[in-house]
Amino acid sequence: MSERTETAALDVTAYRAAFGTLRTMLAEYLAEALVHGDDSEHRRLTRFARGLDEAGLNLDDLIDSFITGTWDARPAWAWKSPTARKEPDLGDPWDDTPPF
Repeated sequence: MSERTETAALDVTAYRAAFGTLRTMLAEYLAEALVHGDDSEHRRLTRFARGLDEAGLNLDDLIDSFITGTWDARPAWAWKSPTARKEPDLGDPWDDTPPF
């Protein structure tokens, strides 16, 4: 094998490793931002994740694994906007006080 072929093979290996590392880091960042971000950031990042998916780089499973493993949260909960996550205050069902 020539020196040029060996160099090209090493370059491909290095690029694959770098791409794998960047993919993991991006998924971890997106997972953390989805869990802790505010409404506008959450909306922007879900659009970004959808754009990656449309471009052929689906990170959803990797993001879900970070959400489940790091924060012990359900991925479906984290993908909801922070406003949608808030549970409504329905009051005490046994309270006899009229609501008006």
